[in-house]
Amino acid sequence: METVMFAVNERVCAFSDWELRKKNIEFLEGIDPGYYSFIASTSLEKLESEDKHYAALSLRISYYQGLETLFALIAATVQAPKCPLGWMLAYENYELKEVVRKISSENDIYTRLKLDYVSWERLALLIHSYVNVDENEKKSVSEKFGFAWRGLAVDFLDTNHEAEYNSAKHGLRVRSGGFNLSVGKAEVWGVSAPPEKMECLGGSEHGTSFFVKAKIFERNKVNFKPNRISLNWHPQNMLYGLELISASINNVVAFLKFLNGAEPANCSFLRLDDDCFDKTWEMDVGPISWNCNKTIEPCHVHLFSKDEIIDSYSNKPPN
Repeated sequence: METVMFAVNERVCAFSDWELRKKNIEFLEGIDPGYYSFIASTSLEKLESEDKHYAALSLRISYYQGLETLFALIAATVQAPKCPLGWMLAYENYELKEVVRKISSENDIYTRLKLDYVSWERLALLIHSYVNVDENEKKSVSEKFGFAWRGLAVDFLDTNHEAEYNSAKHGLRVRSGGFNLSVGKAEVWGVSAPPEKMECLGGSEHGTSFFVKAKIFERNKVNFKPNRISLNWHPQNMLYGLELISASINNVVAFLKFLNGAEPANCSFLRLDDDCFDKTWEMDVGPISWNCNKTIEPCHVHLFSKDEIIDSYSNKPPN
């Protein structure tokens, strides 16, 4: 019986099986990063069709899914490089975000890697240490991926992006389409300035609007209200982001396979053109978010108790 001990952020685990090494390799070989490249390529032509908003939203959802896959694999590399299967089966989303946050801020973290401290740049250098190129090019490739992972981590940790992803994947609770933001001085109280006196601050054709749960009173868990959030983004950034994510997943998996005893011939690394790194964040959309919701004070509404709500049901269970 093989057993591997590891931490998931700060929670400890012990993972056992009769063929643990074999199953780790089987797991890694089953990860297909080409899926994200496929989504990017098949959505490209549809962005010019009448289904452009569907295609853009599909890119956005796949982008978030790819981010979680990539960062879960990197976190497994940091904390359980000899047992990525166990780490991936054990983690919860909040634990993954804590690991990503610690790497971004270079805080202390439990790791099996021989690193004085863990950062995106140092991880990229280690993961690409087996790339078959000269040292100067290897350093250049590592620096580009490390910088890109740091940027992708910002998207992954953004609370608005997390809410957007949850709204999109659970019941498709989003309205597709971006927003434009204009400002102007009102001449009459309560009446917007005329269009010719408004100054446009930018906007985007693509984006989403969705509702999130917001507390009315901080210490009250029963009563809440909806807040509307609108986000702007550009599908071209998603297209190149998916290519970057696909190559990154491939390289992290190749490194893990090598560490776990796979044949070197089955551990191929990918490099990307400089354009792919640059264009992931190239398109500007002006204002990236908008959140303007009316405030509800506790004095404006009756705050119902748990017992009052239960009592409102005619078929409440007996005591």
